[in-house]
Amino acid sequence: MLKAVCCMVVLMLLGSEIALAADECDPIQTLVSTTPVIEQRPQRLKQAMRQREPQVPNPDLLLIGDSLIQKWQPYLRDDFPRRAVHNFGVGGDKTQEVLWRLKNLAPQISPREIIVLVGTNNLSDRSATPCGVSKGIQAVVDEVAHQWPQAFTFLVELLPRGEGFEFRSRDRRAVNDSLEKRYAGSQSVAFVRVDEKKLTCSGKSSQCSMFKPDLLHLEAEGYRTLRDALRQTSVSLFKRDRLQ
Repeated sequence: MLKAVCCMVVLMLLGSEIALAADECDPIQTLVSTTPVIEQRPQRLKQAMRQREPQVPNPDLLLIGDSLIQKWQPYLRDDFPRRAVHNFGVGGDKTQEVLWRLKNLAPQISPREIIVLVGTNNLSDRSATPCGVSKGIQAVVDEVAHQWPQAFTFLVELLPRGEGFEFRSRDRRAVNDSLEKRYAGSQSVAFVRVDEKKLTCSGKSSQCSMFKPDLLHLEAEGYRTLRDALRQTSVSLFKRDRLQ
């Protein structure tokens, strides 16, 4: 296994000049964010295994991601009252763990729409570059399309976080800009921009009711703002809210 990984690294390094010329992305960054990795905590793996089974009868809306998806669970009935929702979010996941779950524990369901929100934990690693994070998110979207080719995917931008909502803000915006460019005009994926001024209470982190005290996870009001962004994106594309 180690030998195989080393060979992959060598091959990617040999092609690094071509890769860097094409998109200025360090191949090692891409290798890290796009290589599936099993959950590293037993409790998280147990949770992921439980999520393989449908949580509601005949789910037609699938949510995929990290704790931002996982913690949406208490509000799903209010935010998607007419939909049967399956939550496939595990706290702490980076793109590589989500990829492993999709390849090994994908729920056997047939969703019409899929919402993906992942990548903030990759950004937590300060050695991770915007390009590497973007490549990891794209790999997740590609695997989603492989698993459910009939579904339409709403890819939500990396949300602001941290004191003043400025945690790696330049890098976060770079990731979002690259993803928006990547999926512009796509027939199967829509990139979802959120009203960040509203979500962050104009940057007033000490008074913002949208976020929990950790300034990472959302309160019910924050999820409603996220739901509004999804609705606006859907109406803009399809003249109706596909997520109703």
